[in-house]
Amino acid sequence: MALKCGFTPQYKELEELHRKYKNQLIIIGFPCNQFLWQESGSEESIASFCQIKYDITFPITEKVKVKGNIQHPIYQWLTQESKNNKSNYKVS
Repeated sequence: MALKCGFTPQYKELEELHRKYKNQLIIIGFPCNQFLWQESGSEESIASFCQIKYDITFPITEKVKVKGNIQHPIYQWLTQESKNNKSNYKVS
């Protein structure tokens, strides 16, 4: 998620997917401030912005690190073949 980025309007489409497929698909937002500091607000302000501007009802987690030595476990699984048994992916 990135509130100050050109991709912010994707929240609308993600919410549409969430509502349409809520019994088959789970959308989860993972705010991160590691990409050009585009997620600098508090966790509460991020959730409030998403709810007010895009009527988001899917869950939004606490801020996470997606790269570096303190990478969140979900991103370790998503990016490391040793954990996901599929492939490696480098977050740049």
